Amino acid sequence: MTDGVSQRTVAPRRAHGSSSIRASVPTEASDAAAGAAPRKPRVRLMFVDVLNAVACFAVIVLHTTFAVFSPAHSYSWLIADWWQSVFIYAVPIFFMISGMNLLGYRARQTTADFFKRRVVRTGGALLLGSAVSYLAFTLFPDFFWGTEEFRGGPNPIDFVKRVLSNGISGTYWFFYAIIYLYLITPLLSLAVGRRDLMRYLIGLTALAAIAPPLISFFGFNPAYGSVALGWPLFGSISLLYFLCGYYVRTYMAPLDRRGQMIAGGLIVASIAAIFASGLLANGWFGPEMPQSLQGGALTSINSPFCVVLALSLFKLFESLDPVFQRWGARAKAAVSLVSGLSLYVYLFHCTLVINGMGVWLPQPVLDVLTRVPVVKAAIVFAITLSAVWGVRTVKNALMTQVKAARKG
Repeated sequence: MTDGVSQRTVAPRRAHGSSSIRASVPTEASDAAAGAAPRKPRVRLMFVDVLNAVACFAVIVLHTTFAVFSPAHSYSWLIADWWQSVFIYAVPIFFMISGMNLLGYRARQTTADFFKRRVVRTGGALLLGSAVSYLAFTLFPDFFWGTEEFRGGPNPIDFVKRVLSNGISGTYWFFYAIIYLYLITPLLSLAVGRRDLMRYLIGLTALAAIAPPLISFFGFNPAYGSVALGWPLFGSISLLYFLCGYYVRTYMAPLDRRGQMIAGGLIVASIAAIFASGLLANGWFGPEMPQSLQGGALTSINSPFCVVLALSLFKLFESLDPVFQRWGARAKAAVSLVSGLSLYVYLFHCTLVINGMGVWLPQPVLDVLTRVPVVKAAIVFAITLSAVWGVRTVKNALMTQVKAARKG
C-alpha cells in the first residue's frame, strides 16, 4: 500500500560496491533543469505490486486473528499466534516500499509537490475513511460489532476529537505513522547519495527503536532504555523500515540463487523465532497464561526477528522481479489493480467488513471462521476489494460524464 506511489524505478541503480549514487545531494533547481532532458521509458517494478498485494492480504489476516491478544490454552489462540507470526511483516513492507520510492523524491519533484501528492492525499484518505466509518458507526451502531460507544448520532466535535486521537479505528495508526514519515522526508532525503550517512541514520534508529523494548522484556530497568535511548526522532520503528526500504533497494545488489536460498532460510527462521517467542512469553507450556499478550519485544514489528523477516522478504521478492515480468498482461493488470486499491482496502476492511461480519453472521459461522482465520481473511479481502473497485468504477464513470458535459 503506497498511496498511489509510482511503482516504477526511481533512479538508476548504483554499481554494487561504489561509494555513492551522486557526488552531491540533488537540489530542486538542478532537478528541474535536468527534467528537460529526454528520459528513457521506465519499467514498472512488478515485485512492488506483488508485495503490495501480499502485504495487503497479510494485514487482513492480522486483523482476523485478534484472538491473539487474549492468551488462553486453546486452539483458537494457538492458531492466531501462528498466523500473527507468519504475517507480522505486513505493515513493515508498506513502510519499506514507501521509503524505497519516496526518499529520492527530489530527483522528480519539488518539496511542495511532494507534500501535495503525499501528505495531502494520505491525510485526505484518512479523513475519508474516518468519516465514512464514523457515520456508519453512529447512524447504524447495531450493524457493527464493538460500536456501542458511538451511539447517540454523529457529532462534529466528537468526530474531530476521535480523529485527533485515533479513536475511530485503532487500525488507522498506520496513516498517522506514514504522515509523520512524509513530513520528515525532506530532511531524510538529504542523506540520499550519502551511503555512510544513511547507515548512520539506520543504526541510530535501530538502536532507539529496538533496544528499549528488549531492555524491559529481559527484566532490566525500563529507564535504561527510555532515558538513555529516549531519542524522539529516532525512536520510531516505522522510520527504521522506511530507511531500510531505500537502503536495501539502492545499496544492496539483487539476490542471486544462493542469496535467495539464504533469504528463504531467514524468513522461515524468523517466523519460527517469533512464534516460539510468543508461546514462551505467554506461558503456553505452563499451567496459566497472562490476561493480556506479552512478549511484544520479540513478536511485534519492533522485534529484531520481524526486521530480519521484512528485509529478507523484500529482497527475495525484488530478486523475483524478472519472474513477475514474464507474467501475462492480464495477470500483471490484476496484481496492479489490487496494488492500486490496497490503500482503500486497508481503510475499510476492518471498520466496515470485519466489524460488520461480527454482527451479520450467525455465531456458529463466526466460530468456524475463527478457527480458520486465513479463510476469513480471504473472504474479507474479496468483499472489500470488490466494493472498493465498484465504487471507483462508478466514480470514474461519473467523472467521465461530467467532463464530457463540460466540453459539450
